[in-house]
Amino acid sequence: MAISRYMLIPMKVIAPSITCWAVKAQVNKIWKTIDNVNGSAIGRFEMVLFDNQFGPKSLDSWIIRLGGK
Repeated sequence: MAISRYMLIPMKVIAPSITCWAVKAQVNKIWKTIDNVNGSAIGRFEMVLFDNQFGPKSLDSWIIRLGGK
């Protein structure tokens, strides 16, 4: 599974006052493929974001395979 073939799309908006969420991210869970749209598999996973000031926070996200297997 090559990371370069995937795109992450947040489902929730992070407050504009928080600017350093992207320091570290860890994927906790990857669910089975839930849908297929135009040959691209869409799966759901939970990501934990680490903020230097506020600590770890959970964020539900989507992972979309852009093509291939």
